[in-house]
Amino acid sequence: MSALMIIMLAVAAVAPRNAALTGKVQDENGSPIAGAIVDIYTARPRVGAALTCPSCYRDCAKSTTTDSEGRFSFNELDSGLLFRVLVMAPGRRPQLTRLTDPQTTQLDVKLEPIPTNLPIDRILNGRVLDDQGEPLAGAVVSPSGAKTSEKRWWGSLPGVDEASVTDAEGRFVITSQDAKLGLDLEVTSPGFADFPSQLFDLDGREPIRWDRATISKC
Repeated sequence: MSALMIIMLAVAAVAPRNAALTGKVQDENGSPIAGAIVDIYTARPRVGAALTCPSCYRDCAKSTTTDSEGRFSFNELDSGLLFRVLVMAPGRRPQLTRLTDPQTTQLDVKLEPIPTNLPIDRILNGRVLDDQGEPLAGAVVSPSGAKTSEKRWWGSLPGVDEASVTDAEGRFVITSQDAKLGLDLEVTSPGFADFPSQLFDLDGREPIRWDRATISKC
């Protein structure tokens, strides 16, 4: 065992675990969403540089569900860490929060419904699988470029969702306010090798069913 690993284990063993992260999950109208899945996704130290990967902290294995009032809580968290939380519910866009301080912040998360009435050339449905062919929840799918009949470009994509997070079945949706012939997509997930940018055509004839984003563990 390396000296660095010994130090990390020693720090983890003595870290105060007296922080609690609470919050509530609502729909677009402010009504509570019961049964939403809430995961501690990644963490980073409150002070100083990280000594391990963002998803390797002990607290990142924790998961809970919201009660009938849409509320959730995580207790006995490491008080020296800040957290990102992933929230998922059937039929709604998953949301990955910004870094949150459990000592000062209560999370209020609103989950929007997945659109079902957009033209087929403005919506891309997909699915992310791991290297065993199993659905991968919590993967972040990010558009990095686009193509129209006039141009092809990378970088800023006004009117296109900045990112989507896969649900418990590994599914995601990316929407665009105007028609595109194609979108470049990248996939990242803690503990897995990144899926490199790849262009997927949106020809307007049928919805995209992207079942080829298989990524492997690091």
